[in-house]
Amino acid sequence: MLPKAFLLLLLCLAIGVQNTASITIERDGGYRNLVIKIDNSVPEDYCHIYIKNLKTLLTEASHVLSTALDGRVYLAQVTLVIPTFWRDPRCHMPVHLPQPGVIYQDADIMIMPDSPIYGSSPHTQQSKGCGQAGDKLVIPQSFLTDWNTTNRIWPEPGKLFVKEWAKLRYGVFDEQGYPDDSMYQNFYKVQDKVLHSGNTDASVLGVWMHPDGSLGCDPKTGACHFQVEGPNQEVTCSLGYMPQLPNVKRWCDKVGLPFAPTKHNVLCSGKSALQVINSHPDFQVIQSSSSIPSDLSPRIDIVREPLPRYVLLIETSSSLSPVWKWVRKAVQNLIRYVVPDNSNVAVVTFNTKAKVEHGMVQLTTEDARSRMADSIPDSPNKLDHNSEKGCVPCGIQMAMENVLGSEGAGGHIIIIANEEISTQSLQKQEEIMSNARNSGVRISSVIVTSPSSVNSPANRLNSPQPGTFFFEALGKSTGGVSTAISADLYTLQMYTDFIQSLSQIISTDTKDPLNHAITIHKEFYLRQDAEPVTGSFVIDSTLGRHTEFGIYVEDSEEHEIKSVTFTDNESVEYGPYTKMSSSHNVVNFKTISFSVKENQPPFDSKRGTRWEYKIEWYEGMRLNSTKENVVTVRSKPNAFNENDLIKVKTWTNFEDGQDITPDNLLAIFVQVEKGQRPVANARVKIYLSVEAGDGSIVLQDKEILLIDDGYGEPDITRGDGIYSKFITEYPSSGKYTYQVVVDDQSGAASTVSPGQPITGGHQRPYGPQPCCGSFVPVPVERTERLGVFQRQITGPSVYIQSVRLGSGDKIRPGKIGDLKVTNLVDSQQLLATWTAPGGDFNDGNVMTYRFVFSQKIEELLTPSTPAPALDGLKETFSPGTIVKKEINFKYYNSYYYIGLYAFDEAGNRGRMSNIVLVRVPAPPTTTDVTSTEPIILEKTNDWTLVGAIIGALVVVLLVILIGLYCRFFRRNQRFSKIRFASHLKSNGVRIPSTTDGDSRKESTSTDSYEAEKTNNISNNLPHPKVSNTSFANNLTPTYWSASQLLAEHEIRKHQEQLEQIQAQQQQHQNLRHSTNHNGHANHDLSRTNEGLWVEPEDYMTRIPGGYADYSGHPSGGNEFDYPDVVNYHPGNNYSVQDVHMASDRNRHYSTNGPPGFSYRPEYAIHNDYSDYGGIHSDYDTGPIHNDYGITAVGGELPPGVVAAPGDSAGSSGIRDYDSVLNKSSQRLMNSDVSSSTLGMANPSLLGSQLSLYSGVPGGSRNSQSKNRNITQV
Repeated sequence: MLPKAFLLLLLCLAIGVQNTASITIERDGGYRNLVIKIDNSVPEDYCHIYIKNLKTLLTEASHVLSTALDGRVYLAQVTLVIPTFWRDPRCHMPVHLPQPGVIYQDADIMIMPDSPIYGSSPHTQQSKGCGQAGDKLVIPQSFLTDWNTTNRIWPEPGKLFVKEWAKLRYGVFDEQGYPDDSMYQNFYKVQDKVLHSGNTDASVLGVWMHPDGSLGCDPKTGACHFQVEGPNQEVTCSLGYMPQLPNVKRWCDKVGLPFAPTKHNVLCSGKSALQVINSHPDFQVIQSSSSIPSDLSPRIDIVREPLPRYVLLIETSSSLSPVWKWVRKAVQNLIRYVVPDNSNVAVVTFNTKAKVEHGMVQLTTEDARSRMADSIPDSPNKLDHNSEKGCVPCGIQMAMENVLGSEGAGGHIIIIANEEISTQSLQKQEEIMSNARNSGVRISSVIVTSPSSVNSPANRLNSPQPGTFFFEALGKSTGGVSTAISADLYTLQMYTDFIQSLSQIISTDTKDPLNHAITIHKEFYLRQDAEPVTGSFVIDSTLGRHTEFGIYVEDSEEHEIKSVTFTDNESVEYGPYTKMSSSHNVVNFKTISFSVKENQPPFDSKRGTRWEYKIEWYEGMRLNSTKENVVTVRSKPNAFNENDLIKVKTWTNFEDGQDITPDNLLAIFVQVEKGQRPVANARVKIYLSVEAGDGSIVLQDKEILLIDDGYGEPDITRGDGIYSKFITEYPSSGKYTYQVVVDDQSGAASTVSPGQPITGGHQRPYGPQPCCGSFVPVPVERTERLGVFQRQITGPSVYIQSVRLGSGDKIRPGKIGDLKVTNLVDSQQLLATWTAPGGDFNDGNVMTYRFVFSQKIEELLTPSTPAPALDGLKETFSPGTIVKKEINFKYYNSYYYIGLYAFDEAGNRGRMSNIVLVRVPAPPTTTDVTSTEPIILEKTNDWTLVGAIIGALVVVLLVILIGLYCRFFRRNQRFSKIRFASHLKSNGVRIPSTTDGDSRKESTSTDSYEAEKTNNISNNLPHPKVSNTSFANNLTPTYWSASQLLAEHEIRKHQEQLEQIQAQQQQHQNLRHSTNHNGHANHDLSRTNEGLWVEPEDYMTRIPGGYADYSGHPSGGNEFDYPDVVNYHPGNNYSVQDVHMASDRNRHYSTNGPPGFSYRPEYAIHNDYSDYGGIHSDYDTGPIHNDYGITAVGGELPPGVVAAPGDSAGSSGIRDYDSVLNKSSQRLMNSDVSSSTLGMANPSLLGSQLSLYSGVPGGSRNSQSKNRNITQV
């Protein structure tokens, strides 16, 4: 045995070649060996369109990537692989096989049919954690074929590709929330304001919409999604959230809006996407002195997927003599029955030298198969007994040079050998792998391990000899499969394992999966007498074609099978069948020979049926003897389309040679799909075995149930068909292997039925996709049960160098992902409910729980900023138990977030649970006036009573003096309404709202947040006793002095005078313009209730292209051709030329702003406020007041009106924004009304929600304007 240091060198080499075989980055920052494959199920006729638009997409993406990451990286070379049988004319170019040096085997990006989940939107499958690469990127075919739609929805598709590329390469996640997702909420609250979860550097204009596209959705109560409105040109960094916005060029660092509960923020513990990207190893390879070329367009190599060409490389040294009979039969079985029709196969043998036993031929007939099978040496006496170790490099060189030739593309060398190899082979390992990779050749192997010294044949010892390292390194570096078969197994166990391993290798690159038989049952029996044996198997609904029941025997002539009987699930018996076929005697496999008169069991017609079998044997066994048999059932798919096949794949998060630490545990992943559709609610188990470095078995076939919960430990998304779990038991370093068994979980397994994509594809303009956060939202009506099925596969082996968990328990508890908190109104408490996790993720028990709370999400989700503790629970519950806890919470009338940690006995803390938004109303403070009990006053000190009386007298006297001062000394003083409102605002005075705090309409503006955040409490918690009548429930209480009341009276009087003057001026102007072009009086005028003349055409707002209706379609315009939208901010100046009041009591405006400045007709609001928080207000039917600016008649402003700074009195329509803040409550504001007396409006929300009136097309004065709520976040 070679020293351990040399073995570790082999491990490092294996790791290195694994990285080499994937995407690479050069020192100049160019990415190469990016492989894109077109799936065979997409239409061939669009081949030239795929090629053309992919070139455009990748070129644009290369520039976007370079700009986003400061010119450090770009796309340099891409290989596009065309399906094998596609014709050149369909691609408008000749397509050749890959040349040496072109990497093509394993795809990083797939072009697939449109997804039933994502529709036509590109998406990345991610199963691992933050900073770890994604599994694959999928581009739906219509994203490329319907290029006009793609460019309309995504004006720069390259930015969307870069968003997905970052998830695939760097391990970032979507920087957004999702509807109805408790883990990644799509809204959050800051200072009682609702904000949309997303990462941007500026506020975004948009609306909340229902799933059906209707408006008015409340994100706290419904499955709302946020629809972006307009270009939002202020946003410049949002590649992980809204790459479609025109000015977005990069990812955001920790700047911009408040911390949001996005998927990325939660899974990456508060680290920004840019931080995760910059920490990727790629940026350690780049040399700062290297310069990126001026032309960033990638070179695209277009190649054809080659057909597989198999070379069976069989060792013929004496080391295989003990098992040669069964090795030869397994290879013959592969040639005769397993390799698909028309496959190209050759046979090469090697010992000290290599020899071509049979050249490359196409297996088109049974005779061709038989001739090749007979070319294998039929006796161990013909093996080379002069050498115990074969020269593997000699055989590989012979196969590549003399059989595959210079064009090795499609070559697949399958090595059958003993694990003991020569030192020469080990020394040439790197050269072998390099040549194979450059030639595009896969290398797989089935290795027979050396017999152990242990007498028990049932003891499985696959010792990690140098040969095991060698062959597994070859497989992992070239995309092949390596399996070790123990020589210590019973003979037929070893033989059938050999057959199954060879069949699994062929299935990895078969081009015809519909004709590949699947083993659905395999059972080993060791008999000591003639007692019957029984068993059962299931043929699921996707199989049931050419089903074959057979029995492997030690002797095909003396098989001792007397009869076989079958019984279906309805207790119908078939048989007994007594005649066995001899057609497979050469491989010792016996099948039933059914006669014409016999009623054959309907395996293929009764799909989804559980069958039981009973095998009876002839007497004649000798005493103290044993007989071996293996029963197998194989069946082919009955589907006509690959998308109807159930497929199972498995992988891990580890590379060979890594260490186990508390933060780096081995995770197993298993994916179950039916075509492209994920399979949910299946039962997925693995059976884990561990071999120590000395070859001893320290753990064997431990059953572990994988989960699909979407909590992120490690499972990312529930319902995506990926099941996973962290391994928490590590008895030793060494080799970890596992088997996977998947079934339907008693009929619970389901998938999404075919049809329209459940997320609506990318048909929402300027909107992020609503899928997928912590779960896949499959509607009940789209759920399709799969029926009975079962699959078994072998997982990859993993070599763990060392286990560094230290002494004691170092593995943290699992994350709580289903925390729910409800208000207990009667007791003024909170009731928390959750499912207990394990003390080591899903294993063991948790000892204590700790509740934390805060108004800032970052204090809960960022480990470096711990939140204050709220409550705790010290009690142990088994994993999966539903736990309930009542919590005292005295912070009334304010919104808080609550989270929950779990602690194990060693003090390890789990990750933060999903966070829950709560608000506890203050308890009622009413007095029982019907009580007849006497009121008892406590005895107080006499001096206290005297002080109280004196204080009351002083207060009364001060009130009288203030009243007299205001009455006699300030009566004739001229007031400025603007100065008065400013004075009130600066002193924190707010007018109590007439509505309850819960019924107020909540703002979703971040502008007000930015303006007020410096004046609000930051980390310290607010006092629990909050006034229920003050503005926003957390500001200064409201008082009104006598002087303020008198001032209000003066302002009202002055306002009435001003309105009379304006009414007269307006009436005069209307009469003056009431003639037509011919100078005659216009008799087609309409008179409103207010006496104001209005022309019918003024009832609607003009926009470019015609009159606008509710749907936003200008006449003759495009569907989404909206006019520019004005973002309203405090301090901006706006101008309005005319204001009219129609008979429907709605206001209509026409602007005289700059070109392109127009008001959206959809944003009109009726005077009925029933849809806006229950606030009702009727507009005054008197003369109209111009809220948007006052146009003076004769160049003079009315008395008391102040012109905006920088504008003359005669300027038309210019107003000071602040002057509107103190208007009556009958003005435009419809949310957060501060006073029913003065009409004080909340200035922080004026820019957040704004509605303008407009009529509908047709100009009817009685028509109702439709409304639309615009929210800026």
